[in-house]
Amino acid sequence: MFDLLDHRDAVLVGTQGRCNGIVTAMGVLRYLFETTSPFLLVAEIELSLRAVIELSLDPDELSLFASSSLVHYTPEKMPTKLEDMTFSDYVVLIGHGSNWDRFNRVFHGDRALTHAKLKQLKDLRNDVFHFRRRLADRDRDILTESRDWMRRLVTLAGGLEDWT
Repeated sequence: MFDLLDHRDAVLVGTQGRCNGIVTAMGVLRYLFETTSPFLLVAEIELSLRAVIELSLDPDELSLFASSSLVHYTPEKMPTKLEDMTFSDYVVLIGHGSNWDRFNRVFHGDRALTHAKLKQLKDLRNDVFHFRRRLADRDRDILTESRDWMRRLVTLAGGLEDWT
């Protein structure tokens, strides 16, 4: 169908005697945008959270901070690299009381409010990636606003200079 849309901008859907609908190139683009944009927003937020952690902790400190806050892991299963941690782990690591001083220089805010916002993002992320429900317009707005907030924070903290 993509080749037809590329040449004709629209395709009739149905049978010889009955047209059930018209698929347009713009209709396909809108559908793809609506379907994929939450995944892309969550990816940008997750990359920004990793950047916040990298800006706030030296690489050798990550395992120390992780072991003090990610208490749901056994010592032998404790993740020591950001790539091995989950989104939930990032939220716990950043929001943990004993770690906050290191992350406050990036977030410049109240720990409880920041943690609540990150937890909301974690829940939305799980809804998106586990196909739990169709996102409402407000959910999409929250993801977009949060992505913009995270990008601003990381940029102001001196990270992701090449972010486009």
